[in-house]
Amino acid sequence: MSISMMKLKEIMEERGIKKFDLRKAGFNPNILDKVLSGNLNKQKRVDTETINKICKYFSIQPGDFMTYSEDEWFLNFDVIVVYIYFKATLY
Repeated sequence: MSISMMKLKEIMEERGIKKFDLRKAGFNPNILDKVLSGNLNKQKRVDTETINKICKYFSIQPGDFMTYSEDEWFLNFDVIVVYIYFKATLY
């Protein structure tokens, strides 16, 4: 499972906001890179303080810029099981 904040890029583009503007507003550049670079995971974490700052700066809710999705391998698990079952029955 993963959480993506890629919608934030769209919001920034719509409002004409650059990463530099966010750095001037007090956002840590390293955290901005995490947020804007794709899916978050165990190595790329963002704390609630950062989420709060984003919400306040843009006047939006977390659901406006965060999305959740299952990992691809998990979504394909049923297909893998069926394939293994049929492959095993052929032998």
